[in-house]
Amino acid sequence: MLLSLTYSIQQNLIVNGNFTSGSSSGWSYSEDDSSGVASSNFNVSGGADNPGVWYFEVNDSAVDTGYNVSGNLTNDGGVWLNSGTIVSATALFSYKQTWGIVAPIVNNIKVFLIRPDSSELLLFTRQSIVGDSVYTSESIDVGINNFSESGTYKIKLYNLVDTAISDMPLIRNFWDDIDLVIVYLDEVVPQVTVQSPLNKSYNLDYVWANLTLDEDGSWCGYSLDGTNNVTMSNTSGNWNSLIEGLSDASHNITFSCNDTTGNMNASAVTLYFTVDTTSPDVYILSPENITYTDAIINLNVSSDETIDTWWYSLNGASNITFSPNTTVTLILGNNNVTVWANDSAGNVNMATIYFSLNSSLNVVLVEPSTDFSTNIVLDTIFQVNATVVCDVADCGNVFATIKYNKTSSDPDTSINITYGAQPLFVDEAVPFSTKSCSTNPLSENEYCNITWLINATDITFSDWKIDVNFSSDSGWTTPNETESSTIVIASCFVDITVGWTSIEFTAPLSPNTYENPAVGNVDSLYNITVQEGSCNTDMYIRGTDMVDDVRGYVFGIGNLTWNNVSNQYSTSYNLTETYAPLMLDVAPLENITTWFWINVPPIFAANYTGTVYLQGVKNGESQP
Repeated sequence: MLLSLTYSIQQNLIVNGNFTSGSSSGWSYSEDDSSGVASSNFNVSGGADNPGVWYFEVNDSAVDTGYNVSGNLTNDGGVWLNSGTIVSATALFSYKQTWGIVAPIVNNIKVFLIRPDSSELLLFTRQSIVGDSVYTSESIDVGINNFSESGTYKIKLYNLVDTAISDMPLIRNFWDDIDLVIVYLDEVVPQVTVQSPLNKSYNLDYVWANLTLDEDGSWCGYSLDGTNNVTMSNTSGNWNSLIEGLSDASHNITFSCNDTTGNMNASAVTLYFTVDTTSPDVYILSPENITYTDAIINLNVSSDETIDTWWYSLNGASNITFSPNTTVTLILGNNNVTVWANDSAGNVNMATIYFSLNSSLNVVLVEPSTDFSTNIVLDTIFQVNATVVCDVADCGNVFATIKYNKTSSDPDTSINITYGAQPLFVDEAVPFSTKSCSTNPLSENEYCNITWLINATDITFSDWKIDVNFSSDSGWTTPNETESSTIVIASCFVDITVGWTSIEFTAPLSPNTYENPAVGNVDSLYNITVQEGSCNTDMYIRGTDMVDDVRGYVFGIGNLTWNNVSNQYSTSYNLTETYAPLMLDVAPLENITTWFWINVPPIFAANYTGTVYLQGVKNGESQP
């Protein structure tokens, strides 16, 4: 790019040389007066005829043979740092030399430029003439070669008075303001600041092009998407133009400007922006148009473009800004949520979804157990116990119905309330198959427990499924039923109790010892009882080898013997790994006492453990 040579004047880089408003400390002064009767002074506030000047005054208070006085003033703070390409430099000032009676022999004034290396350049000198009483203005070409180094430049004013007049001459020299005018080469391009458009999306098909410069400009224009320049208008330094008919797309715009001194197209700025007048599509992925039983659900959304801001309103409440995805808390019954989305261009769209919340009942069948079958003796009473907790919101008045079924795992028939009915009936003073919670109505986290006494009357001795169904008078509460339990009705069942948990022997036992009795043999601790209501029972016994868990040594189970007749080893039997009869046809409430011994063969000493199994079956049934 070819630059034209343009000049710009920078004035008053040194204003008054810091003389008029400075301090008097910059003066230096000397006097040659043998009689000591001459005097001189300076005035920092200006002379009588112009308070904006400095003046230097010399007088003699008596008859004298003559004297000379000299003084100079250097600016204390007016500096200029050479920081550009200088074309010219000029010193501008005014002065006046005058005296009261007769002219002195010499009355010189001088102006010096003090360089950064402290060397001085004489810019101006003048000797007064008779009758000089008016201000004279001077314009001195300093010369650009004198500004060859960067640094601080100063101005010095100098006065010298020499006279032999033996009277009072009242010699005065006045200095007006001193300016140092620097002219430098203008190679600076105008700096462009763009207010519009910005690097963003716009939702209109037009934008304003606005910019300002850091100096006066003669022309500004723009090129849109590489087309020819369009001249912009200038309104009080604000360059502007309306750009219309923009398509939905990405665009770029380049600004170029000229300053008033001929720097042509010296500053170019390119910006990128997007026009988007299409609203985004808004999709609500969750919640769905269904019924929920959890009050806190996910609010999941999406769009076909990048979204700057999402916000929603639940059931017409105040808008809430969110970052996908989030959760919302529902109210019992009908709900709705409206979601808005704002894209980067400011286009807005929305979507609404309707759904509902049901309160939920958390139910458990406490007994009979749902983990295993429960044996019930014919014509005996057993208890059914169920618990319900209101999990979500208010559940209203809650009711429970006890049900049964023979062939299905989902009982569907209410248990009869007629006394003696088959296969089951509610055996209570005032029987109900459906009961209400005593704490009705149930609020969130409240619970109740409901029980029934059921009589087992099934003469077919079948298996039955039982559960409890819970419901509510609230239209927004979902019914629920417990897991089912299995009951087995029998004429009788085996019910035995073992009175010990382990068989122990005195430690240590020495190898190669025999007939070592168990610790409990002395007190006959090893008792087995057939409980009341049990069938007559056949009892069987077996065991496992004893093992040292540390080293893996095995001690055969045949070394353990048992007796159910007396505490005599001689009549005992060796324990085996298969069941052997212990005692047959044991009646209810009958007790069996057993005794145990161990034979220790030559074997490594260690702690050995094994297991003894006792099995009872109904008298006459197959051996286990």
